[in-house]
Amino acid sequence: MFYIHTALPAEARPIIDHYALRAHDASAPFSLYTGPQTRLVVSGVGKTATAASVAYTCARFSDQPGPWLNVGIAGHKTAALGTALWVQKAVDTATNTPFFPALALSPPCAGSVLQTVDQPRADYLTDALYDMEGSAFFQTAQRFVAAELAHSVKIVSDNSEAPWQSLNRERVQGWINDLLPVIERMRTELESLAAVWLIQQANPPHFEGTLSQCRFSQTQKNRLRRLLQQWHSVAPNTPPWPPDHSEKSAAGLLDALEARLGDPSHLPY
Repeated sequence: MFYIHTALPAEARPIIDHYALRAHDASAPFSLYTGPQTRLVVSGVGKTATAASVAYTCARFSDQPGPWLNVGIAGHKTAALGTALWVQKAVDTATNTPFFPALALSPPCAGSVLQTVDQPRADYLTDALYDMEGSAFFQTAQRFVAAELAHSVKIVSDNSEAPWQSLNRERVQGWINDLLPVIERMRTELESLAAVWLIQQANPPHFEGTLSQCRFSQTQKNRLRRLLQQWHSVAPNTPPWPPDHSEKSAAGLLDALEARLGDPSHLPY
């Protein structure tokens, strides 16, 4: 599943039409739209609304995780109106906290730093993008997916010569409509990355069966998952413990598996 976040309905409309999305659950606290492979949430303006909408959507569809893309308009000091820019870094200007996407795909367009502000502003202090959502999007999305799977693309909607007060819905929708090929390209590449990520996130063989043998703490579960992933990578067709093993405690099972992994004579290759 591919997830898209926008702040404004005007930003969402061309995407909804392109992917033939339908409204999902009118009682939800945010406007949600769904299709066979794509879901979109419209948060409203601001960091709090953005963080809440992304977290809500991830929790609502926790059984169908996938990559995230933030799409929207942003100001820029010098870039021409309608220019598409991929966000290389987002900075929360209130705390000076940076957030970075991890680039494991080819850049979809030219890049820029994004400054996320709390109030609209017409003074562009640096040659960068300006919005009111980006840092919150990255901060929240990266709690649910790998940094390689959360990205943002912005369309320059205002600059030092064309103030944001002159914006209207038709212009925003036109710019987002022109951005659709970039969105589709990112969807294709991010879905390929997500397929690998989901395999990596899946529980390794023997994990559930081992948990049923005795009580594991959460820390021990995490250690067990890591050790079994390592075992499966070197001996995928061999049980991690010999048939006659006598360990019954969680700590004993973990120590025995770690020792077996560390002793080359125990590995069947």
